[in-house]
Order: sequence, then C-alpha cells, then structure tokens
Amino acid sequence: MKRILLLITLLSIGLFAMSQETVTTDAATSIDQTTVTLNASAASLVVGEWYKVKFSWGETGSPPGNVDYTASTEALGATESYSVNITGLSVSTTYDFKARLYIYDDDEGEYVRVATAASSESFTTLAASVPTVSTGTVANVTTSSGDIDGNDASADGGSTITDKGVCFGTSTDPTTESSAGGGGIGTYNLSKTAGSANTLYYARAYATNATGTAYGANVEFKTTPGKPNATHVTADIETEFKCYWEAGDGGSSGITYRLDVATASDFSTYLAGYQDKDVGSATTHVVTGATDGVTYWFRVRATNSYGAKGGTKGGTNTSVNSESVEYKAGSTLPVELISFTAELEEKSTILNWATASEINNDYFEVERSLDKENFETFAKVEGAGNSNIVLNYSAADNSLSDGVVYYRLKQTDFDGAFEYSSIIAVTRNGEKILIEDYIYDGDRISFNYFNPNNESSTITLVDNMGRIIETLEVNTSSSRIVFNANKLKTGLYVINIVTNNDIIIKKIIL
Repeated sequence: MKRILLLITLLSIGLFAMSQETVTTDAATSIDQTTVTLNASAASLVVGEWYKVKFSWGETGSPPGNVDYTASTEALGATESYSVNITGLSVSTTYDFKARLYIYDDDEGEYVRVATAASSESFTTLAASVPTVSTGTVANVTTSSGDIDGNDASADGGSTITDKGVCFGTSTDPTTESSAGGGGIGTYNLSKTAGSANTLYYARAYATNATGTAYGANVEFKTTPGKPNATHVTADIETEFKCYWEAGDGGSSGITYRLDVATASDFSTYLAGYQDKDVGSATTHVVTGATDGVTYWFRVRATNSYGAKGGTKGGTNTSVNSESVEYKAGSTLPVELISFTAELEEKSTILNWATASEINNDYFEVERSLDKENFETFAKVEGAGNSNIVLNYSAADNSLSDGVVYYRLKQTDFDGAFEYSSIIAVTRNGEKILIEDYIYDGDRISFNYFNPNNESSTITLVDNMGRIIETLEVNTSSSRIVFNANKLKTGLYVINIVTNNDIIIKKIIL
C-alpha cells in the first residue's frame, strides 16, 4: 500500500511517470458440454511484480456468483495472458464472465485489485450427446467364454453414464447387452459366459446416458473346440492301423486335428512322426510304421482359428486331449479274423466272415452305413466264446440300398469290451468298380477293391517298362488288395484290373 501511495504522490508532483495496468476479458475456449477455459490478457504490467486474475462468472441473466482465480505468476513482460479451467457446467447453457487483475502488495501481504475489464464475454455449452466408448481386446478364450478387456467409456457426453458393458452375439453389431454393473466413465473388463464351443462370437462395448446408447467397434473371437471322442482302431495289415474319432461339442466346422500315437500309456514316448501330427480335418487317419505285436495308444486334439479381429490375440485355440484308445498291432479283434467279404445277390447282400481262433467272444454285430461314417446294426450273430478251429459266419442285409453300402463287424467280449473290423463295401445298379483307401508305406501297396458285378477279376501291378511285378486273382465283390513293394524302386507304376466287362487302369507313383 505504501508503494502505491508513493507512486501516486510522485505522479502528482510530476517526478515519476508510470503506466496504469489494464486487463481485458478474452473469448472462452475449449467449450464442451460441461467444461470451458476462461481467458484474459493484461497490459502495462510492472516487470518483476506478481499478478493474478479473478474471473467472476455465472449464467446469463443471473448474478455472477462464481469466482475462480488463476495461479499467481511473476510478470516477465509488459503483457501477459491468463486462463482458468471451469468444470461442472450445465449442457446447452449460456454463461457470462468478466476478468479483474490483482497485484501482490508486499506491505499488506495480500493481492489487491488494480484493474477491471471494461466488458464481459459470454459462451454457450454444447448440447448433450451419447457417451464416447471404445471396445477392448479379446483374452482368455475357452470352450464357453471369452474376455473383452480394456473397454473404455472415456466421456459421458454431458450426461451421466447410467450403464455400460459389452454386447455379445453371433452376428456383427450385436445388441444383446451384458452390463458391467455400473455407470460413470472409466475402463472395465467383461466376459462372455455360457457360450457354445467352436462358435464365432462378435462383441462391442456400449455406454448409455439420457441422450442414448453409444457403441464401440466390433471385435470377434471363436471359442475353443470341444474335446474330441476317440472311438476305435481298425487294421488290415500288421504294420499299419486306422484311428477313428468323432468331433466334440461345437461340431467340426473349421476344425483341424492333432494326433499323438504313443508306445506308452502316459504318452512319454511316441511312434516316430506321430507326436502332435497335423492330420487335417478328417476324423480318421492311417498310421504307418507300426511293429507287429507292439501296443500303441492314440489320442487327438481339435484346433480352430482364434480369429480375434479387432483385438490383439491370434493363432489357434486347442481343445483338451481326447481319451486314449489302446491298440496292439496285428490284433484289431480279440478273435483272429481270417476273412470278411460281401457278396451281392438279387434280393440281398450276404456278409461272410471266418475266424481262426476266438477268446472270450460273446457275439458279433454286423453294421451298415451309406456314408462310411454313421453306422447302424442290422444283424447280431452269437460268437463261439473260445475256439482254436476255423469257424464261418454269415448274415444277410435285405435293405437293397442303391449305390455304395459300407459294412463292418463289431465284436464284443463277455466283459463288454468291443472292437471293430476293417470296413468293406459293395455297390448296386451297375455302378463303376471302385478303388478306395490307397496306401503305400514303403513295404506294401494296399487298397480296397469293390466290384458291383460280383465277377472274377485279374489285378496286375506293372512297372513303367511294362514288366509285370505281381498278379492277383480276385473272386469276390469286395476285397483288400495288397502287393509286396519292399523291393520296388520309386517311380511310376500301373494297376491293371481286368473283368469280364471292364478294363480299369490306375496310375500310381511310389
């Protein structure tokens, strides 16, 4: 105060000249629904002195009952700018504000006003809008759930967020809401639960206020496949066998399988080449390189694409292992099966099979299928229990289905254990001769041969020079053909099949 009185005295007698400080109310900036920045500029400041600005503000038409001060700053030049941020405003509302300049008085130990702006300024807050929300990323996918982490309701649009969460569905832009259990802005995580295995889901975050609901971008993920069901093994020769399994929960769409074949029940040791082997989408696989008399165990896992588009995850989802199936090479059936053939007659198909020995054999079931996957039982034949002599069996299928029909035996012990035979097939109504399930393992060439006309056939293996390697005579309509190939060189070979009415030529490469 003394400094100010001294300056006034000096001015009055003309001994000192000083410019009077001024302050101007400037336009407001950064206006949204509930916040604003108030601005002012001051001139003719005394360098080195400390100043601050007080803004008085209120709704237009009402007394400016609100006061906010800027921080104190030291004047570094004759002009300075001052600002203060105001929050908690009402949407779609007009406000007036005016600036006043204060200087710090050392003698009084407080700030005193030295200037008031000549006029005030006004601004209008924005109208309320829906919130701003973004969808997080996919994590922790299981057979029935998936997490969407890091969703962010970052702004309320000028109206309190009353609910937020994530929408889940099986098509894009889902609207079925799963609430995170609260309102307000902030980040949150949410899980999709009680879903289905191997199913593609879409998800997007949402936030709701009085104006409406806003949504984030879509992300997608596929739940883990269900556990496959390993069923049985069949075999035609001692060094190879065929593994069978079924898709688990969620079906087989988009599924591929990984196969393990072990020589120990705990899967601590594996048959060479059969640890985590990718066997594609089929539900069967022929294992080669087995040793006669050795016991093997197989199991499978199902995989699908993670598909976390819009998220950060990738790669594949893998199911848990199936239960293992045990098989002793060279002993698919607990009986020694000599033959299993099918003969076409005018009104039926006759299935014949013979055993060389039987142990604990309760009965046979004869099964048929039109697609080689789904079998049904049409005949049950009692077994001999225990036998060490050749026994012959037969059953008739009177269904007379057109096209290819597949057959297999299911042999059941007295204790309920069962095994399946290899699959054979017949055809009707003049369909062509079929060659299926061709296998070359380095020692043998084998394939299933089906002749719908039930006539004798001559099957010859010929090399690329026209030399005959081996000739077989076949007198049944269905048979597993095996050629010895352990001394053959790699290259092109031809299988010639000659019947009374047909000549079939099949080229193969070893």
